[in-house]
Amino acid sequence: MADLSRKKTKSSYRTVFRKARKVVKKNIVRLFIESILMLSFGSYIFIYLQKIPTNYENLEIISKMFSNYLLAFTYFYNAFKETIIIVFVFLLALLCILLFLGSFWRIIKIISKSKASKKYLK
Repeated sequence: MADLSRKKTKSSYRTVFRKARKVVKKNIVRLFIESILMLSFGSYIFIYLQKIPTNYENLEIISKMFSNYLLAFTYFYNAFKETIIIVFVFLLALLCILLFLGSFWRIIKIISKSKASKKYLK
């Protein structure tokens, strides 16, 4: 039978802590372009954030948001309540049908047993 175990060499062991990758130095021109782009986008976002209070009423937006969430919650609650009512009605209808069928089945059993007992009594 062949030996299935591998010979373990030093290169076959997997190291848990790998060596750090070499840091690639970036070109000075590339660093300058990246810094200018980051500075311009950051300043544009800062200016936009400063204009928000003049363009929008923050308290009005927050109150509208809460009222919309409350309205959505009430609609969801009403829809959920109506769904539960419909499911409850269907379950009651099913229970009613099962009770009627069970009672008729038992009545048929009683009638058939009474007929069978009358035959034996005669």
